[in-house]
Amino acid sequence: AQLNFITCKSLMKTATSFSAVENKDMLKPEFVKGNAVYTSDRELKVCDLSYIHISAGILTLKEDKAAIIKIAETITKEKPDLVILSGDVNLVNNHISGTFNNRYTARIIVKLMETLQIYWAPTFNNKDSDLFTLFDSEAIAKYMSHKNTEYSVYTVRKMTAKDYGHYKVTVNNSDHNLIQGLVILDSHSYIQSQLLTKSEKSEFNKDNWKDKAVEEALKKNPDAVILYFPN
Repeated sequence: AQLNFITCKSLMKTATSFSAVENKDMLKPEFVKGNAVYTSDRELKVCDLSYIHISAGILTLKEDKAAIIKIAETITKEKPDLVILSGDVNLVNNHISGTFNNRYTARIIVKLMETLQIYWAPTFNNKDSDLFTLFDSEAIAKYMSHKNTEYSVYTVRKMTAKDYGHYKVTVNNSDHNLIQGLVILDSHSYIQSQLLTKSEKSEFNKDNWKDKAVEEALKKNPDAVILYFPN
């Protein structure tokens, strides 16, 4: 545990070693009923990052540091309005990394995005909290939410016992017409058995989402629906 704490501190130091992204044209959202709403006559430039697999353990220090640096370099080069982390950000497994603490990864990701001063949207899946991790979906969701950060566009909105990940991001033009819509979904565990996950089985049915805002957004034919599926 002591070595993993030291590892996390080292990775946090790496995450805070970068300069803020220089993008004077970056769009800034407002929050309406928990959803990020942009006002602009152009669409968002979105950078999607997936399968990052940061473990934040002593056994994966080298790989984790390389991943953090690559993420920062990519975002700095592309200068997006919004970064979407679309699954498998976390890969905590004691046999692989030497730690069960999935909040280490959440802390590192939050610190990196806030250091880069870039707006970002997390998606959640089975790897964020499973049988091997110390913290459940609720704890991770709250830590990565807009309430706990400056640049996350995610607001915790609990729909079912373990569902925290359905939300939307929209862009309205100066005439208040919708020109871009992104719907972000929590894919849960996507398996029938709950033995290896603290997330719920994926239920892609509007009656189970229990979220009218997301349902209405889907009816408007969004430009993209973002969720994680295993490869």
